[in-house]
Amino acid sequence: MNKNELWPKIFVKCTRRNPALCSWGNDDHYSTAWLELPWEIAHSGDPLSISLWVAEESKYTWMAGSQCVPCHNQDHIDDLLDEAAK
Repeated sequence: MNKNELWPKIFVKCTRRNPALCSWGNDDHYSTAWLELPWEIAHSGDPLSISLWVAEESKYTWMAGSQCVPCHNQDHIDDLLDEAAK
């Protein structure tokens, strides 16, 4: 089966600090984003796999947070991304 057709798709909330805009401790200059995890990572059963994958794929500029959301259909994904855009 094509992995693009497997559900639920798992999204993790990631954060990065914008060093050009702030010093440490200033929460106003952080970016957040929802990132879709590959099927193998999201369903690996290894609690560190998500954090390691996000760090390695982003060249250690983004960090995975503790919020993971399973999306069971495209409408749920659209709602999640619409909420993030607000």
